[in-house]
Amino acid sequence: MSAMGNRAPSSALAFINRAYALTWRAISAAPPERRRSALAYLEHHLGVGGLLNGQSLDLNYATLPHTRQTTDQIAMGKTVSLIRLAIVLPALIGGASEGELRLFDRVALFWGLSYQVLDDLKDTLQSAAETGKTPSRDSALDRPNIALAIGVPSAVTRLRRLITLGDKMLRRLVGLQPEIAFLEKLRSNLLREAALVDQNSCTARGAVA
Repeated sequence: MSAMGNRAPSSALAFINRAYALTWRAISAAPPERRRSALAYLEHHLGVGGLLNGQSLDLNYATLPHTRQTTDQIAMGKTVSLIRLAIVLPALIGGASEGELRLFDRVALFWGLSYQVLDDLKDTLQSAAETGKTPSRDSALDRPNIALAIGVPSAVTRLRRLITLGDKMLRRLVGLQPEIAFLEKLRSNLLREAALVDQNSCTARGAVA
């Protein structure tokens, strides 16, 4: 293996270790009750109830039914778990109320599923120049992809609905906690990419017609 090939896995491991260190530093600074809740939340979403289970299903996807239910289960385990750790865990450490935590969780759920649908549509519709990745890789490698499981038009419709639901939850959350309005920037980035994918899907349908 080349030096470049060795460097990539080493960099990934370094980022993972750094993430653990920063997460532990944030959790350890919290009051004891929040610390216990945060550690339990972290363990659940990184463990067999979240990321590990999602990754296992992903690796064994070729042997599973290629349905919406299966792809959703994988997305919930992987993408949604990671978005929840990025959005809900800091709120938990910071002492958000139960009602606020429920809203944070719904935002993370809708955004996590949105990002996964968006990524799947980009793999199906966009070129390497647009995505920076090899196109149609999911189909070639028999990997989970909601656009392949339910069709591009249904996936686009689902993406729009998920973004709308996420917007609704975010507005309620910002109404309670105006200081987290910075999350609207992430929503804007999501919407911009979704609009491009929507345009690609319309072009693809026009070509077929």
